Amino acid sequence: MNEPTDPPTNAFNSHEPPPPHTQELEIPEQSPGSPHEQAEDVPNAHPSQTRKAFKQLYIILVAIGAIIGIFAAIGVVKLLGEWGLTDPPVRVEERQNEVP
Repeated sequence: MNEPTDPPTNAFNSHEPPPPHTQELEIPEQSPGSPHEQAEDVPNAHPSQTRKAFKQLYIILVAIGAIIGIFAAIGVVKLLGEWGLTDPPVRVEERQNEVP
């Protein structure tokens, strides 16, 4: 009688993930020292410097927006004057219909 053969080792069911390949993974070596010492090597690690940079960026963007807004407002006022939309309306007299 035929005995069942063992399945090959690389055959997996669809619900089973393959095992991790530790030979292909490169694990970086951790440098000795405390996490505090490692944080000093990261650029902009100090929150005060980052906050200062964002504050300067915010002020610059607000100033640019204000300048653009002033020029836009001046343009709108000039266009309204050119089209006559700032003049007072013309008075129209109503005539009463007289029946003879």
